[in-house]
Amino acid sequence: MSRLGLRDFIPLLRWRKASDVFEGLGDMPVRRLTRAEAKLKARGGWEDLMAGAHDGDELWEFRSPAWTWRKLMGRAGLVRVRDGRVAESLLTMMN
Repeated sequence: MSRLGLRDFIPLLRWRKASDVFEGLGDMPVRRLTRAEAKLKARGGWEDLMAGAHDGDELWEFRSPAWTWRKLMGRAGLVRVRDGRVAESLLTMMN
């Protein structure tokens, strides 16, 4: 069995509560994405997500908590944030 180091936890540290960053998703876990990461995750919805985008807009990934997935209510997706508010969203996964 290998030992876990700090590098194993860095991806987890990138997730934050949405309410600490912007309005519109409550306390749902979110993490900021680069445009390249978001484009890969958006699949065919990239154009819709980026329609009307302005310089300075941020791209964030969201994922509902684990208990929502166990109860078949899970949601995941991407949001484009402008001035601290969700400007556009794209649902990428649900159960």
